[in-house]
Amino acid sequence: MTLVSKLRAALEISAQSAARDDELRTRLLAAIDNDFSGGRTVVLDGWVLSLTEARLAAVSTLYSQERGGRT
Repeated sequence: MTLVSKLRAALEISAQSAARDDELRTRLLAAIDNDFSGGRTVVLDGWVLSLTEARLAAVSTLYSQERGGRT
C-alpha cells in the first residue's frame, strides 16, 4: 500500500471521489485526532506528529521533489 493509499484510507476517501476542501479538512483533523488518541505518532526532530501528518508531509515532499522543488 502506498503513502497516498494509506492517506486515502485514513481519510475514508476513494481514488475516484472528489471531496471538497472543507470536507477534506474535517476528515484530516479527525484522522489526526484519531491517531493521537490511538497512540499512532511519530517523533521527528523533537516534534510529535500523528501518523497521518507524517504521511502527508512525506507525500508533499516527494511530490515537490518530483516537480523539481516547485509547488
